[in-house]
Amino acid sequence: MQLFNYSAALPLIFQIDKGSRHRVGEIIREKDLPFHRVVVVHGASFSKDIAIDIAKSLIGFEINHFAVSSNDQSCADDLRQFVRASNIDLIICVGGGKVIDVGKRAGLLADKAVLAVPTILSNDGLISPIAVLRNAEGRTESLPGHMPIGAIIDSQVILESPHRNILAAAGDLLSNFSAVADWRFSASVHGERIVDPALLLSIDAAESVLRFDPDAEKEEFIFQLTRAQILSGVAMALAKSSRPCSGSEHLIAHAIDYLGLAKEVLHGELVGAVSLFTLWLSRSLQKSHLAFARRVSPTCLFTELSSDIAANLSDIFRLSRTMRPGRHTILDSYSDNRLILLLAEFEHEMKKGLFADPQIGQARSAQPQLRLQGQSR
Repeated sequence: MQLFNYSAALPLIFQIDKGSRHRVGEIIREKDLPFHRVVVVHGASFSKDIAIDIAKSLIGFEINHFAVSSNDQSCADDLRQFVRASNIDLIICVGGGKVIDVGKRAGLLADKAVLAVPTILSNDGLISPIAVLRNAEGRTESLPGHMPIGAIIDSQVILESPHRNILAAAGDLLSNFSAVADWRFSASVHGERIVDPALLLSIDAAESVLRFDPDAEKEEFIFQLTRAQILSGVAMALAKSSRPCSGSEHLIAHAIDYLGLAKEVLHGELVGAVSLFTLWLSRSLQKSHLAFARRVSPTCLFTELSSDIAANLSDIFRLSRTMRPGRHTILDSYSDNRLILLLAEFEHEMKKGLFADPQIGQARSAQPQLRLQGQSR
């Protein structure tokens, strides 16, 4: 009998508390990890100041610095060459998703350990083995990266970061529900194999934050949000791809990003709003998803994020099919023109029934008409 082994590395470090950026060196030593020569990777502004604080804690380590100029593959390759030339054995990534993704990709290419110290939470890729980088043509690609050995989160730094980024990270978790629905669709239609633990972890990660109010329970919300990102990363490691957390919603979002139609919109804001539509397409949209989206998203309709999006739907849907060749999603069930018509139907139902919330001073009908899970279409 053939046995299947879905093994994955688990994080060795998960520390979240106030002031932890001043104890990074101490935490590494407490874990008795054999690192001596480190490079602290950071951005050009805010994360650079945090990186300086972290470097001060690395007593006894040989310290190097590397500034990330852009989240593209050439920058990751520059870091790879620096790591090899300097004989680095640990890459400490200090910053947001761009810095961490460059570090993860360089870590894989150089076969060196990576530690994530986020300064903002904006998406669910914190410790995933996936690096989202731009290629030479400007197209966003999801590439294999080194799964970080863990994450050290200074909750005070996150609390002081723009609240919009925190909400965007929460919105990004809605993509887990959409991605899982797409995975199940592909399994039923195309016979794609599902890795059950990865699928369950993805769902549990997203569901763990649905009940929280990001304003009234901010510190606890941040803790649960970070925990959810860790679980999402492990889910992707088990699946050996981004499949548990990236589906049709990411294909559409990447197409919008590639076309430059929402340059001022955060990734999590875009993905969260698109997820509501793709969940509706797959008959998986639930009231809890909508309630959560209203708490964390600037809008529940992704076409309202930019006037350019609504004007280019045909190009968006056409291009979305090319973003991840071989990844089957609910989009495969419809033509581009049909998707445009379905989007109009979705938006009509949202505006008529569940788009507004009386608790924030807007009217909502007593009997919402939006079709939810279990209702016919």
